[in-house]
Parts: sequence; structure tokens; C-alpha cells
Amino acid sequence: MKQKIIEIIGGCEHDKIREHCLDDVRITKSIYERLNFFV
Repeated sequence: MKQKIIEIIGGCEHDKIREHCLDDVRITKSIYERLNFFV
């Protein structure tokens, strides 16, 4: 699960032209931070 999230964040950082991708990064990073908090 964590690896998949890292892939999503990494992929989006290379594709900042897509505006919705920035939203995906923001949402995904908040999920990732929560996972780190609970794990």
C-alpha cells in the first residue's frame, strides 16, 4: 500500500502540467501522512 502511494506521488511530481494531478498529490500525501502516523 505504501509503495503504491509513493508511486502515485512520484508519478504526479513529473506531471505537474495536469492541474488535477496536484490535487491528487495533495490528497495522496495527506493519506500517506496518516498511514505513517498510524503505522
